[in-house]
Amino acid sequence: MHTLVSDGRPHPREVVRIAARRGLDAISVTDHDTFEGSLKAIAYARELGEDAPIVVPGNEVRTTWGDVLVYCPQVPPTQPPREPGELVDYSREHGCTLVPAHPYDTLRNGVGDRLRFFKRASLSLECFNAGALLPSVNRRALEAARREGLSCMAGSDAHILEYIGVYRTRVWVGETGDVVEDIVKAIARGRVEPLVAPVGLGLLARRLLWGGLRRLSPRL
Repeated sequence: MHTLVSDGRPHPREVVRIAARRGLDAISVTDHDTFEGSLKAIAYARELGEDAPIVVPGNEVRTTWGDVLVYCPQVPPTQPPREPGELVDYSREHGCTLVPAHPYDTLRNGVGDRLRFFKRASLSLECFNAGALLPSVNRRALEAARREGLSCMAGSDAHILEYIGVYRTRVWVGETGDVVEDIVKAIARGRVEPLVAPVGLGLLARRLLWGGLRRLSPRL
């Protein structure tokens, strides 16, 4: 999910509130190249208390190969590097896991076949991205996951509130006492299951409208 910290419309507070209303047990705010959105979401979730979803610190890093999602047990003290090899080392150092985002979406900086490189840091792949305009984008990711022996995740890639939870991922966690760490480890081990439902044309149109407005006026 993205917020006004990067290229999303809602405030992190709104994301947490709507996610709670829609019954999501856990979310990750993955603003581009920053953990700031996650920090704000975590702070608000603490204020909301038991009704709030668990917030997994996240960041969508635009590497030199393309976009990669970074999920961490806690917010690291430094920003992730953009060079893929350094990013893998970074993920190991901080206990994070890496998931290539929309890997075959050439319009949105997918890493393509280089996704296999990130198997060193995760056995999960974003096979289903709710923002994909062409079905072939997700289909190719699914085929790659089967070919490479990876598990599939589904991401809402929400930039507007209406998109929160349209695609979801069930994560099979252990019981170490730290739920966030368990979620990150489960993703790394491929213990995930995508939950996908059709995205209506009206909802897709609203997402595209926001994307167009954002490009015309980046300060929105």
